[in-house]
Amino acid sequence: MYEVLLVDDEALVRDAISTNMKWGELGYHLAGTCKNGKEAMEFLDGSPVDLVITDICMPFVDGLSLSRHIYENHAETKVILLSGYNEFEYAKTAVKYQVMEYVLKPVTVAELNEILLRVKETLCEERRKKDSLKKLVLAYQKNLPILRTRYLNQLVQGIHKGQSEIMIHNKLKELNIDVTGQVFIIANLVVENTEEFLKLTPEATKELPAFIIFNILEEIACQDADTLVFQDINNATAILLCGLSEAELLSKVNTMYESCRHIVLENFKLGVTLGIGNVVNRLTKVHKSYETALAALEYRFLYGSGRALYIKDFEEMDLVKNMDIGDLVKKLTLAVKLDSEEEITKALTDIAARLRRLVLSPGRIYICVQNIIVALHNLLDNLNLAEDGFPEKQNELLKVLYQKKTLEEVEELLREYCLYIGKILSEHRDSFCKKQAIIAKDYIEEHYGNTELTLQTMCSDLAISMSYFSTIFKRYTGETFIEALTKKRMQISMELLSNTTFKVYEIAEKVGFADPHYFAITFKKFTGMTPKEYAKKKGPAHA
Repeated sequence: MYEVLLVDDEALVRDAISTNMKWGELGYHLAGTCKNGKEAMEFLDGSPVDLVITDICMPFVDGLSLSRHIYENHAETKVILLSGYNEFEYAKTAVKYQVMEYVLKPVTVAELNEILLRVKETLCEERRKKDSLKKLVLAYQKNLPILRTRYLNQLVQGIHKGQSEIMIHNKLKELNIDVTGQVFIIANLVVENTEEFLKLTPEATKELPAFIIFNILEEIACQDADTLVFQDINNATAILLCGLSEAELLSKVNTMYESCRHIVLENFKLGVTLGIGNVVNRLTKVHKSYETALAALEYRFLYGSGRALYIKDFEEMDLVKNMDIGDLVKKLTLAVKLDSEEEITKALTDIAARLRRLVLSPGRIYICVQNIIVALHNLLDNLNLAEDGFPEKQNELLKVLYQKKTLEEVEELLREYCLYIGKILSEHRDSFCKKQAIIAKDYIEEHYGNTELTLQTMCSDLAISMSYFSTIFKRYTGETFIEALTKKRMQISMELLSNTTFKVYEIAEKVGFADPHYFAITFKKFTGMTPKEYAKKKGPAHA
């Protein structure tokens, strides 16, 4: 039912319309009648209606003034004007105040019925739209947390970086978010030690630990309007803080982290690691803070989890560009050859310490570790000790490697692998003589470039007799010392001729030949080609 107010200064007209119209059948209810516009205004201010049927000419306040009052104060109320005058100005004013119908008196019941039905169609349509809008508003409010999370994720992903600061603030206000400050920062928390938690809580889903962190931080931050907590696209908890200074934000986020860490450890036996990004001065730049927060989290690989990692601490380090650890890898391979657990552990500790000083990303560390694994495999391959199925074992090792979360875990994995390789080598080494031969091979590897290297100088350095050494070296390697030294020098020479632009006399000097002519003779005897012929064939740089 739609409520109707009838306004006319003639009592007979009011009575006639009131009694003759079948309001209920038409879908209306006559809420009241008034004898002038002033009474009608007072009625409407106390009891709004859907439709006002009013005469134009009335004392105190006429119908047009009443229409204006309704237009200005009761915009949803419809108006039907009844007039005994077919005046254009009246009609023009009625249009101005959005009067729905302008009806000339006298009007019959049938005519008024038809008009009321038309008005009802409009009222029904508007009510449907209003109801639909109300449902949309309720749905919007219900989904507001999801919409907020979606927009904040878009913000930290840089999707809105091209928009103005005002546009972003306005959008945040639409989502009931009001952040004000001179600086902003993003911090990211990731949950650790979830395996044990999920094992003890079989009914829990794998997403539950991350949600626990989010829920706790949301409760911690709920009283602070300048702190927003949401889950990012990786299911980690992100914190957006704003304030007046970098020191204020760092203090606040570290306090939040310590509170959260204590709660989750005590109640759920979970760990959390915090990555703190760089401070930025605009919301359009928070994606840069988010990117650096994720970058900070990568350093947990080097320094371990369960701590706060501020990207600025690492950016300000004196980063070493040279990531060569070849000298330490040589020490490690020698320790493996000797099957010395003590030396293997020490070499790996030194390698890990070097990698930490270099402050390398996990990706670059994986490359270094892969090179170590290849070097270890070559120990077996060079001695023809690689068993069937060994490549598969190596591939499995690499899979396990990529699952490790810290350098400490990788170090332990490598230690086990080195001991495994060392055991294989040890099983194929039946005497001290073989160890001496291995040391001699390493000595050649290190000193082949020394022009004064001879069997005598090497045996003197290794404190072993020349005749005894010659016997065991030949028996173990299948070649004499001179053959092994020459082979090594020729291999290096071929590499240098193939890949560098060094002159022949320079290469001769690098591989331990004082006389370039003698080097050329030895090279041709070894390869069947002179150094220049070899360079022309194998090395484009010498062509």
